[in-house]
Amino acid sequence: MKKGFILLLLVMNMSMIFAQEDPEVRVRIIYTEDKIELSSESKLYVFNQDEKRIVLRGDRTFSIELKDSTLELIDDKDRTLTSGTSLLIENNDKNKPIGIKQVPFGIGWFWAGKEDRIYKGNMEFHINADKKIDVISILDIENYLLGVVPSEIGTDAPLEALKAQAVCARSEALIGLETGKYAGEHHMLTADIYCQVYSGIGKTNDAVEKAVFETKGEVLTVNDTVISAYYASNCGGHSENIENVWPERSGHAEQWSGLPSSMRTEKSTSRMRRALYSRERPVAVGARTTSTPRCSCRRRNAGSPHVAWRPYAGRFTPSRNTGDL
Repeated sequence: MKKGFILLLLVMNMSMIFAQEDPEVRVRIIYTEDKIELSSESKLYVFNQDEKRIVLRGDRTFSIELKDSTLELIDDKDRTLTSGTSLLIENNDKNKPIGIKQVPFGIGWFWAGKEDRIYKGNMEFHINADKKIDVISILDIENYLLGVVPSEIGTDAPLEALKAQAVCARSEALIGLETGKYAGEHHMLTADIYCQVYSGIGKTNDAVEKAVFETKGEVLTVNDTVISAYYASNCGGHSENIENVWPERSGHAEQWSGLPSSMRTEKSTSRMRRALYSRERPVAVGARTTSTPRCSCRRRNAGSPHVAWRPYAGRFTPSRNTGDL
């Protein structure tokens, strides 16, 4: 998902309540490293793929390193405490995040870099096809949004803009979980611009928390269907129909356009694209830049969720863990 602020849609009069238990998301946050340095102030339970468990007491640093096709958990005295082909860290204190040093971001882009980040929830570690470590952050969707909203729009935007971002990000995450369009062997979503930027909870503040939790469970729908709520930074202050910007992502194209698809032509679409990618001011052709999606407002009972949440097939779950999606 492109970094930034401007929403292609701002439709705020829609409310839909998830089931009482927030759905779990699995976000790939690292995939290019062979050593991960971590820290935690809480007690951690660490399992390997055979469910062998060790306990790490709070306030310590450690690393997970890939050595000869095995993941090793090594303490600050260079002792290997456990190993396996997969590792799961359960955080005993949900209010104390796990820290990771030098997390890569913007890979392949001019803003690429690394920074220390902190994450709520649990973590999994797997060896990927490139012989690097996949790090998966596991947490509920509302706490996930605490890391998405400030990463995409910042923390100093007006409260209603933060709320708009939260609703759009929640909708897009929901679509991702349902369709699997961002999924890999062990994850459902990714933490980069190709999905939604998720940088842990280090950037969140009171305003972001207020925006996320005051819109808890709210998503954008069309004809009782959750929509992909794409947004972008490079729009010049104009909204636009998704099929004119990312045609391969349009999805529910009929609902996004000011005119029905039968009235849109290849000529008008090409002309619009030329305007969008030139220095000219965008012109309204075919589907107007000021068009509004035909959306409806509906609220569902908490006990009657819109989405039937299913266990994730690629999930690494020791039997003592609690609950599936």
